[in-house]
Amino acid sequence: MEWIYIALLVIFIGIVLGLVIANELNILRLFDIGINVYVPEAEGVIEIKLDIRNASGSVLYPNITSLYLDRDSRIQFKLLSAEVEGDVRIALSGRATLVGVNGDRYSVSMPCLYTNIECFRILTLIPGYDTPMPLPRDRYSVSLELSWYGASGVGKIRLKLGIVKESDIVITKIGTKPENTTGWITFEGSTRTYAALIEPRATRVGDNTYAVHVWIWIFTPMNNTDIQSVDIAIEDYSGRQLYSTMVNLDRVEIYREALVRITLPQGRYVVKIAINPDIVLQTKLSIE
Repeated sequence: MEWIYIALLVIFIGIVLGLVIANELNILRLFDIGINVYVPEAEGVIEIKLDIRNASGSVLYPNITSLYLDRDSRIQFKLLSAEVEGDVRIALSGRATLVGVNGDRYSVSMPCLYTNIECFRILTLIPGYDTPMPLPRDRYSVSLELSWYGASGVGKIRLKLGIVKESDIVITKIGTKPENTTGWITFEGSTRTYAALIEPRATRVGDNTYAVHVWIWIFTPMNNTDIQSVDIAIEDYSGRQLYSTMVNLDRVEIYREALVRITLPQGRYVVKIAINPDIVLQTKLSIE
């Protein structure tokens, strides 16, 4: 199953329990200065800082971000990575609340989001956490509550929690070569050594789903470096990547070839095929 990352929550957790400051100086005032430096890694990254000084508790972050879905979608909260420094023990859970413009409310429980101690949760699959949850087209305000228990030790935890949605773009290799390429459009950057061609018109295969075929071939004599795969990416006209995958090429005599089927909704796209980092073929694809 392919996913599109539409928001990324970076959660920094500092756990300090049982620390004692001892100093023989006669301190009149003490300035405890904490400095955090954070340069956003990418658009759509929301930083959350959580300092834990109790074994259990919870913190609510209301309206921490907004989420716009331009069509009915299926979304899911996923823990993408966890980094731990120090001797830290904790069971961390979460709950997200999404509220639409008209007040429609959806809640996603995330038990045992991160844990390195015993953590109990219901066995029932939770929509939006264990499985994708359907959401209608809307603009949502997102709030996040984090709760924990069993916290001990001193250290830091860095979690990346993503809001992802199922991709409505699919690229499938279906063969090696089409029967007929009459009228097919050649990708920009194609040469006599390598090329890609695309059908001139997409075929409707669903309510708002269309399919188009692309043929890729590369001249690779045995005495040359063999190219066994290419990377295919779908972008919108602004350059934002919507989907990417690697496609293996089959050897046909002195060529490497692949015929792929691209399924996607109405829209305007740029299809890019990277033979290597320096050679990228591309074409525009408009499905109205």
